[in-house]
Amino acid sequence: MLGGWHLSNLVTYVGVAACVAGFGLAGAGEIALALVCLAAAAIADLFDGVFARRFKRTSRQRSLGAALDSLADVASFLALPVAIAFATGLGVWAWVVGVPYVLAGLTRLAWFDVAAYARAAQSADNGREQPLSHFRGLPVAYTALALPL
Repeated sequence: MLGGWHLSNLVTYVGVAACVAGFGLAGAGEIALALVCLAAAAIADLFDGVFARRFKRTSRQRSLGAALDSLADVASFLALPVAIAFATGLGVWAWVVGVPYVLAGLTRLAWFDVAAYARAAQSADNGREQPLSHFRGLPVAYTALALPL
């Protein structure tokens, strides 16, 4: 498998599996179960970092984990909610709301990743890891809370 694969990413993979199940359930018209999958993906996202930090990892493995987390967020909290919206029969409104929502969320995630890469580069320069002191913007995982309401 990939040279950077590590067991520390297992919880992220579980979240992605829940997301994929949510796509299938939304496509089958099982909206309530698709929302359960969205919630499961959110729980996995909540704990994936805590789980990953329990492992000794190389910087490359940490970077891969961070990239996997962002990609999982795109699928789980941007694409899946829009798929659920389409499955509910919102029609044109799913497009009108879904496209700007996905673009805004994607931009927010990219902005966060660029800031994280800059922080990692600064850490490498001074030999100390710079912890993230705060987030800018609304995390896309909050969709898992708002959508079911």
